[in-house]
Amino acid sequence: TELEISKHSEENVWISTDHQCRWENIVCNNGSVESLTVRYKDLDGTISTSIGLLTEVNRLEYEECGLVGTIPSEFGLLSKLTLLNIDSNELTGTVPTELGYLTNMIEFDLDFNKLTGTLPTEFGQMAMLMDLDIRGNKLSGPIPSEIFNLAQMTMLR
Repeated sequence: TELEISKHSEENVWISTDHQCRWENIVCNNGSVESLTVRYKDLDGTISTSIGLLTEVNRLEYEECGLVGTIPSEFGLLSKLTLLNIDSNELTGTVPTELGYLTNMIEFDLDFNKLTGTLPTEFGQMAMLMDLDIRGNKLSGPIPSEIFNLAQMTMLR
């Protein structure tokens, strides 16, 4: 599986010819990406829809990386994901409904972006969710009541 982080235009796509398991900040298990941690980097690009190809990943962090654009709905394909931290970027648009299908999610940090709209009611399906941080966005409307029924929830910010 190739991993790419897209820049603003198609001709500026970054892909390495090295196997991704040799890349800095990536942890692999049996040749599959299990964890990707990128913090405090000036990536100044978007999150590629090919992120959905990392089907074995359980931890993704893009903290304070200058990412722009929308959150790809393909994140919803990452069924093993337990932690998603994409806080302190410049992400816009709505929170994709597909993220609510990540039933193994424990910690979910979307804080300090520029997200709009409402939080999907599908977030109430994240039975393992303990920590949800959505502060510092431009979200509107009430928090879906389904979220308050999550038995494992200990932190909602």
